[in-house]
Amino acid sequence: MAPALRITSVHCDRERYRDLLLLADEQWDMVELYLHRGEMFAAYAEDEPHTKADSALVADRTLGCMIVTDEGVDGRGFRIAEVKSLAVDPAHQRGGVGRALLEFAAQHAAREYDVLRVGTGDSPLTVPFYEACGFTRSHVLPNFFIENYDHPIVEAGVQLKDMVILERRLWLRKSRPASWVVAGVASRSAGLERPVRPFVRTGGYSLTVRNMQRRA
Repeated sequence: MAPALRITSVHCDRERYRDLLLLADEQWDMVELYLHRGEMFAAYAEDEPHTKADSALVADRTLGCMIVTDEGVDGRGFRIAEVKSLAVDPAHQRGGVGRALLEFAAQHAAREYDVLRVGTGDSPLTVPFYEACGFTRSHVLPNFFIENYDHPIVEAGVQLKDMVILERRLWLRKSRPASWVVAGVASRSAGLERPVRPFVRTGGYSLTVRNMQRRA
């Protein structure tokens, strides 16, 4: 069973998470293209005493992170949110952190988006993971890693060439699955729970995840 996690939005000094982000996208100038374009989220242990995501201590203790961007409306008329640089600290991989981050993104994106999208190399390590999380192959961007990176990108002994785009349809749910415990979307000033528009900077919010049954 995965540990209880707290997932919180990150607003300041995102460059502090560079080492973690480079685990998912190993060329920093590519990360910089979207580093400040979307909303960043960090996951850490629920019992972490420093719960403010903008704290330097939290950056060192982060279990995983991701950036989610608004990609507008596609040719089908679907509103697209995209997960970029989903990264998990090596010491905590295969412990449910990556899956929890994806579920967090899907739950919040479902309020305003039709599709959650990810792009990854055609790797036997990453594609099956996303498929196990409910994503299906949509299309391929040929030679993406050849044309956009200044060095070969190798994963599982295979040089990556094409980017595989996977999508997950989103459905607005009136209630969350039983495996989720929501700590609340809290106003900093009043301490009152309120809904927050996903992937738009609104002052910060967090969610506590417990009892994720399936690991990733």
